[in-house]
Order: sequence, then C-alpha cells, then structure tokens
Amino acid sequence: MKNEKTKLLAYWFAFICYIAVVVYLVFFAESLGRSGSWATTTDNGYSYNYIPLNEIKRFIESLSVPEYREMAILNLGGNILLFLPLGFLLPTILRRIGFLGTMMSAVVLSLLIELTQLFTKLGTFDIDDIILNTFGALLGFILFLIIRPIKN
Repeated sequence: MKNEKTKLLAYWFAFICYIAVVVYLVFFAESLGRSGSWATTTDNGYSYNYIPLNEIKRFIESLSVPEYREMAILNLGGNILLFLPLGFLLPTILRRIGFLGTMMSAVVLSLLIELTQLFTKLGTFDIDDIILNTFGALLGFILFLIIRPIKN
C-alpha cells in the first residue's frame, strides 16, 4: 500500500513538473517558433488560424522543402509530443477519468492555451494546435493502455 502511495505521489510530481514545462514552452520559450509566420495575419500584425487542418496540410507539404522541414517537424511533432505526457499521466493519477475524460481534458487544456495566446498575443492561435495536441494525448493514452497491464 505504501509503495502505491509513493508511486502516485511520484506521478503527481511528474504531472506538476509537466504542466510547468508546458507553460514555459508555450508562453515563454522564444526559440520555439511563436512568430506565427505561417498563419493568417490580421490587420494589426497578429497571426491566427481558425481553419481546421489548414496549417497541418501546409506543414506536411513543406516537409519536402529543405528550408522549411525543420519548422514543419517542430510544429507537427512538437504539438503532438507536448500533450503525449498528458494522455499518459492523467489516467495514471486520476484512475477513474478514462478515455473520454482524458480526451476532453486535452481538448479543454489545449483550447485554454490557444485562447490565452489569442488574448495575450503570446504566441499564435491555431486550431490545428488543438487537433495535434489532442492527437498527442491520444497517443499518450494508448501508451498508458499498453503499460498498465505490464505494471500489474
């Protein structure tokens, strides 16, 4: 029993560290492509994308262009990897949350991040980030399902 509590405490610690890293990467890390140079630009210079799959398609197409490949990989892979831990950690620490709760949490957290970026102008609002983040959480949940039987 004590071992289970220690593990749960360690997972909670990992979750809190994970959230801190997400906040830093999304709002404070200047080197992570927050310029929005690919998105639609408003009259006041702020960039956004409200069209689902628009930027995903553009980034996938740009993978074949050497000078844009790194930015495409960073955007696509980064948004997926950013939420992969959420999909694994949430059902680990909140045992009753399940698949639907994990996915809804990912959508809500990602939407909160994007809306914060929209209103604070720290970053670029991109509906495709919500899609990619949720996909990352899905992969994390699948990883949770694979590892859970191994742990038991």
